[in-house]
Amino acid sequence: MSFHFGAPRGLPRVRLDDLVEAAAGRAAVLTDADVRLVRPLPGGGLVVDYAREGRERGVEVDGVVVTVPAPDAAMLGAAILTTGERDVLCGVRSHAAVTLCARSCRPLSWHAREVCVPLSEGSAVGTFLVEPGMVGGRVPEGFGSIALYGAGPWSDRAMDLSDEVIEKELSAELDRLQPGATAALDFAQVLRVRGARPRFDVGHYRALARLERIESECRAEGRRMVLAGDYRMDPSWNGAAASGRRAAAALAGDLLGVKGARRGP
Repeated sequence: MSFHFGAPRGLPRVRLDDLVEAAAGRAAVLTDADVRLVRPLPGGGLVVDYAREGRERGVEVDGVVVTVPAPDAAMLGAAILTTGERDVLCGVRSHAAVTLCARSCRPLSWHAREVCVPLSEGSAVGTFLVEPGMVGGRVPEGFGSIALYGAGPWSDRAMDLSDEVIEKELSAELDRLQPGATAALDFAQVLRVRGARPRFDVGHYRALARLERIESECRAEGRRMVLAGDYRMDPSWNGAAASGRRAAAALAGDLLGVKGARRGP
């Protein structure tokens, strides 16, 4: 197993919705809530304003980890973030994501295999993932699945193309990368999302260092809100997960430190 920014790389074998439901079932987790704003309480602590089942609500908390795209984080934290933090978050730019998801009538690999295509090749594909079917998995046993993730610059250009054009171009790339693969496909679907993946352009890491510095200063002054997301690590769900773990550990350390200090003489 390879490691990615300190976190083990992994591939989900079931639907992410199932993973969220399983995790929520083991903890006091509220789902299906539309969070509107995180704001400070006069005497310390935070309030999370949200809407659920048609009603506006609020909950007082000791700390918050904000795990949404950078522009949304700037909006949710508008009442508590500094001007410098909002400038960094609003300056994050994103690529679109255009993906071709397909099922094959037979496994094309006996184990999950992810291939990254160098940008220098100028390919329409950034990465492609081949998985065999399995009992209880997203793809039935005896079949296979393929996901071709368009490269960022290509996805930006392809967002408004027809499904047929996108499928044709990505399928041609698949046959180049894995000859004969398209002959085994029996179903395909094009998915597209604007602003899906943060861009790590020149200056992005410098901006992240500034964000880290300001956030550390605010935490030292007692603010218990930490930002997490793929824009702080790398544009992948592994990067997002690693960032979330780091933010959760930082907030837990802050809260435990405060409680420990209160128990002292």
